[in-house]
Parts: sequence; structure tokens; C-alpha cells
Amino acid sequence: MAEPKARVDCVSIPYLLPNSENESGEDNRYQAWFAEDVAKGLFPISGTVRQNPVFQLLPKNEHFSETIQIAFAPFDWNAGSRRTISSVLSGFGNRTAYRLLIGGSATVEVAPILDENAYTNRFMVRPVDGVKSFAGLMRQWIPWNPQPNLAELEIPKPTAQRPIRIPSERIVRILLPRKYQRIPQELKALRHFRKIVPDFALDNFNPDGSFKVPVDFAELSATKHRAVASTTQSTGWDGRGIFRNEVTGHYMMRRFLRFEEFRIRLREAVLSAINRILAIMGEKTEFCGEVTIHHLPTLNKVEASRRDLAEGKLGYSKMVKLYSY
Repeated sequence: MAEPKARVDCVSIPYLLPNSENESGEDNRYQAWFAEDVAKGLFPISGTVRQNPVFQLLPKNEHFSETIQIAFAPFDWNAGSRRTISSVLSGFGNRTAYRLLIGGSATVEVAPILDENAYTNRFMVRPVDGVKSFAGLMRQWIPWNPQPNLAELEIPKPTAQRPIRIPSERIVRILLPRKYQRIPQELKALRHFRKIVPDFALDNFNPDGSFKVPVDFAELSATKHRAVASTTQSTGWDGRGIFRNEVTGHYMMRRFLRFEEFRIRLREAVLSAINRILAIMGEKTEFCGEVTIHHLPTLNKVEASRRDLAEGKLGYSKMVKLYSY
């Protein structure tokens, strides 16, 4: 007789979101690039630094360690190889950071895994879209048809939604640190620079191919560079080098350190969310513990580098080496 299978007691419903491109074909290229550059470097892939694990569970508990590995397994970068706490949490951290930087927030449900006796000591962490809080209640708003026809080339936009109530004790919402919460919206404004030739220039041609009104594409390019530099000033992102030739080396080094500070603060926000998830699992398993991170840059290190830079003791190559992990 076949052994009964365990089932994930999940309340939220996954569904596909509509295409993010608008009718003009514009996209958020700079927003996606920024999110990729931050997320992939937030935690080292596989969760190790020079053979040392980034995440450590305190106090050590072999059973709860296995529980964590199962709960975060869908996020593991090392699918098919030996799974560790660091590898699964690293994958969760990087992917969650990407969602944060695109949408400004990320939400997960901590769903119990029930055996044939409806008993649980294992969990599954699942991303949830469309969650809103109202009057202390958590609801997920989903399309009436949450499973669109995947054979269609275009996924239809939902015309109506319905709410699903999710127990708040299962939900963990992650937000960007307060000083960075406007970043996703500010980066969305850069979608207007997506096109090489702007819309107004397309209607500006004479029959012979000349411009009715002169357009200075060099100035347009410089304006785009200034817009990217200004929008990402608070985080220090270098825009993948698009304005590097237009600013001094000293300023680029200051931005480099500002970007490291931003990643550290974001890393701390993700770590706090991970420990809130562990607290939910711990209530069922009666284990009280948390994970800590090691071998990664700290705010104290960044401040020390800023002092060295101000005193002329820090060169670019040395700085990059200091923050290479």
C-alpha cells in the first residue's frame, strides 16, 4: 500500500501578472538593471565566502537546520547538489531583494507541510503577490480567473479581482529601509529614456530626411546620464558605467562606498525578514533560534574606508579588493 504523501497547507494562490510593458513598448530597463546588480551581489551565490558559510544558525540544532533547508528549498541556487542553510537562504535573499527593488515590497507565506495525521513540523516558504492589509486583516487580491490560458501569446489583464483572507500569523512582509523606499518609483521614471530616438523626434523629419527642428542627440545622451546619476544618487549605483566618463574618479569612489552601504542596509532588512520567518516556524517546532551573517562587509568597514578616502589613503583598486567577496 502506498504511503500517504505530505501536503503543503497553503492559503495564498499563485497567479501570473500581466505583461509589464506599456502600449508604447517602453520598459523599465534601468530599474531591472539596478535590481539585478544589487540582488546578485547581496549574498554570495551558494552562500559561501572563500569556503566559509555566510549564514549560521544559533543555537545549532540539526533538526531545525533541516527544517530551514526544506522550507527555503525552492530558492536554492544549488538545485541538485548538496543543500545547506547558507545556499537556500542566499537564494531567498537575492531573489527577495530583486522583488523589493522592482515592487518596493515583498510578501511570503509560511505554509505548514501536513502529514497524514495533519501534524506538522516542516514548512514551505512561498512568495505571494497582491497582498494588502486592511483593519488588521491580510488579504490577497487575485483575478477571478487566476490561471490564464498559457497557450495565449498575451496574458489578459484582470478585469475583476476577489479577495482571499490569509491568517496574518502566516505572512511576512518585507519593505525597503525607509530612506530608500522611493527608489523603485524614481527608477520607473527612467523608462522614458529607454528609446534611442524619442517619440517627439519621429514626427520631426522633413521629406528629405532632415529635422524640422534641430535635435542635439549628444545633449540628449548627456541628459539621460545625468538623470540616471541623479536618480540613483542615494544608493550610489553606477548605472553600469554609463556616466563614468563624466564625473571625477574621487566621486565614483564615493558612490562605490555609498552603494556598499545601501547593500548592507538592504541585507540587514532581508536578514530581519528571514528571522521573522524562522520565528513563525519556531512556534510550531518549539525552537527559539535565529540566523546571523558573517564574512561580509559591515557599516563600520564602510565608514573606515570613507575616512581613508578623505585622507588620500585609499585607491580604487585597493577599494575594489576590500569589497570583493
